[in-house]
Amino acid sequence: KPLFRPPPQTILFLTALFLGLATVPLVLVNRQLRRAVQQIARFRAVQQELHVVTWFWDISQDRAQYDGDLSPLLGLAPGAFSGRFDDYLRCLHPEDAPIAKHRLFDCIKSMRPSYRAEERAIWPDGSVHWLAVEGHAAFGAGGRVTRMSGIIADVTERERAERRIRESEHKFAAVFANNPEATALSRASDGVMLEVNEAWTQQTGYSRAQGLGHSALDLGLWLNRSDREALLIRLAADGQVSNFSTRFVRADSSTADVLVSCTNLPLNGEACIAWAWRDISELRRLELARAESDRRYRTLFDSALDAIVIVSPQGALVDINAFGLRATGY
Repeated sequence: KPLFRPPPQTILFLTALFLGLATVPLVLVNRQLRRAVQQIARFRAVQQELHVVTWFWDISQDRAQYDGDLSPLLGLAPGAFSGRFDDYLRCLHPEDAPIAKHRLFDCIKSMRPSYRAEERAIWPDGSVHWLAVEGHAAFGAGGRVTRMSGIIADVTERERAERRIRESEHKFAAVFANNPEATALSRASDGVMLEVNEAWTQQTGYSRAQGLGHSALDLGLWLNRSDREALLIRLAADGQVSNFSTRFVRADSSTADVLVSCTNLPLNGEACIAWAWRDISELRRLELARAESDRRYRTLFDSALDAIVIVSPQGALVDINAFGLRATGY
């Protein structure tokens, strides 16, 4: 017989106490598992939304694992990618595939600890898509690489946006350089010129090296500084100014009548001003010469001692001088 037999109430109490203590850790574990599953689900949703796949390669067992499906990034049907590196290389641009292979093997041979690059994937429809790839090696005993991990992300949209920006910059540079009018780009804060074109050097007489790093005030280009201040006030109010008439002083101290146009132009996050002007000195000279010719003609016409009458081809009176009026009685 047992030396001690507890009463039934005690047995029930101890049983309930044991079961209660035993279930607490299980509840906590289940709660943590649910949280982990939710976090993994959120992580994979973010991966899918951002077109990102992470990978892990156990070199000793030659086993690769992927978090996310790489197939859509290669233009394949979901789940179609085999996971083999050789098959991945076949999806790359012929110029990029050997480079990608050598880059990975350099890591395996401990020649480099990591890599980061961009590769072009050729989809089955022939379209080109850009992949940002990154790999990191883990070293074991003796400095040998035991495993690698990395990331593959589709950056096609970013690459296309950057290409559009580059193309836009090239177009702007081409228009800027080949503009027949003198053109300059300056900082709004201090007026220092960041770039000038060939027409600017021809019309001012200063070289590009003399212009860059200096403001128009440093060079003394503005004959009247008050004109520049008035123009900047209009620019601040309207954002751009067209055909502002003023006079510039060239490097040889000669002056030029110019029409200045300018506009605000943010550049790399910095407020800048794009300037362009046209030398109208010859046009102004011709206007003055014409005005002088008209004045002389009018003086000669009015003071002539003979009647001068100008009639249109239709017989209408166009002009008549003073002597003509007296002679006709009008």
